[in-house]
Amino acid sequence: MKSSIVALLAAGAFALGLSTAPLSIAQAQVPEGYPADYAQVVDGAKAEGTLRIYSTTDAAAAQPLVDDFEAMYPGVTVEYSDVSSAELYNRVISEDAAGQPGADVVWTSGMDTGARLAADGYAAEYASPEIPGLPEWSVWDDKAYGTTFEPLVFLYNKRLLPAESVPHSHADLARLATEQPDLFRGKVATYDPSRTLGLVLNVFDAENNPAFWDNLKALGANGMKIEASSGSMMEKVGSGEYLLAWNVIGSYVPPLMARNPSVDMVLPTDYTLVLSRIAFVTESAEHPNAARLFLDYLLSHRGQEMLATGAGLYAVRDDVTVDQSVSGLRAKVGDVLRPIPIGQELLDKAMDETSRVTFLRDFQAAIGQ
Repeated sequence: MKSSIVALLAAGAFALGLSTAPLSIAQAQVPEGYPADYAQVVDGAKAEGTLRIYSTTDAAAAQPLVDDFEAMYPGVTVEYSDVSSAELYNRVISEDAAGQPGADVVWTSGMDTGARLAADGYAAEYASPEIPGLPEWSVWDDKAYGTTFEPLVFLYNKRLLPAESVPHSHADLARLATEQPDLFRGKVATYDPSRTLGLVLNVFDAENNPAFWDNLKALGANGMKIEASSGSMMEKVGSGEYLLAWNVIGSYVPPLMARNPSVDMVLPTDYTLVLSRIAFVTESAEHPNAARLFLDYLLSHRGQEMLATGAGLYAVRDDVTVDQSVSGLRAKVGDVLRPIPIGQELLDKAMDETSRVTFLRDFQAAIGQ
């Protein structure tokens, strides 16, 4: 933490396009519109002094959020661990079973495993004062909260894929791959549905696209590949091994485009799936007040603007109007955004073992594997 609290607050305000007039400590403590007794949460967090976060969001990307939070609430120090979604899930369960101190806040892009943890009792019930500012689909039982609005995009290599062959919808992708087999054969990839996030994305693709299975057969007949992560797809599109990958997490693409001018992305115009990173206060939190304080900050207007402008993610709140937000995406593609809802539907479609086995069998048959 920097030596000057005032300097940090001013820098955070400047980054958000807000007034750079220093905030008093009292103003920074209890956000406007919160209940008067919220001061007890702030005081409790200061007494705890520490906050442990387990997250799949890269620590470097999350640092602006952490810095701004610590500046708002001096005396609360964040211990931030970034891990894979599978490691996060297993770590939460194993530490709880062993009675060991673990995360106070879980923040994961693994929507299915995050929802599973919440459903299995690892999330504490907490009705955030920020709920009125959130979309209904992003709040589940006052336990699990969707914090981002990240589109799933087509990533392509614009040096290798002619402009007239760039698909702008899922139907376009299947049609172009069929009409130009020499160009697309073995050069298209998507998430492996045997992986947890891959299953979620493919299941909700099928939910939103009546032609999903026919399109999948067309792509499978042309040698479509499956990959374990957005990272591996991005690397191979960037190198030219693939021409295009679909269902790449859109928030990861702008930094890649800055490093590699050969790549670009398309928001599908028929429908664009949207992923949301799930956050919750853990039931066994050793620092529960600090955990509530951070969750509320993450969901607040200020936290959401910092999330978009500082962390490079997409804000879930409608009242945040920067480019990387719901409103920014709607300005680009209109009413085709399809957020994956957090709740029982997600569990039923992506975590039920019978449904999972059936979907994987049908997927493999469709692509000829």
